[in-house]
Amino acid sequence: HPFDTVKVRVQTEGRSGRFAGPFDALLKTVRQEGPLALYRGVTPPLLLTGGINFLLFGMQGVATDWVKGEGGRGREARAGEVARAAVMTGAVISVVVTPMESVKARLQVQ
Repeated sequence: HPFDTVKVRVQTEGRSGRFAGPFDALLKTVRQEGPLALYRGVTPPLLLTGGINFLLFGMQGVATDWVKGEGGRGREARAGEVARAAVMTGAVISVVVTPMESVKARLQVQ
């Protein structure tokens, strides 16, 4: 997570920001705010990642069965079926993950 915090801080500052690069951002953050500042924004992912993964894998199974249809019961899904199900699952799960990532990024740049 510290690498993610440094990355987000450098990205939000841009080239003309207060950091000359990732290493500078790391040093300035630790010097000015202490080492715990590198873990800002860690709470939302810690609290929500398990539930999101639970939804992701559950939805992938349901979507794969739906894509296979009635004729596909009892057989392994083909690669194309798994891919179509993954696209559907990814589209749905992104609606859940995006707000969490937004909160995390806002906490990291405080």
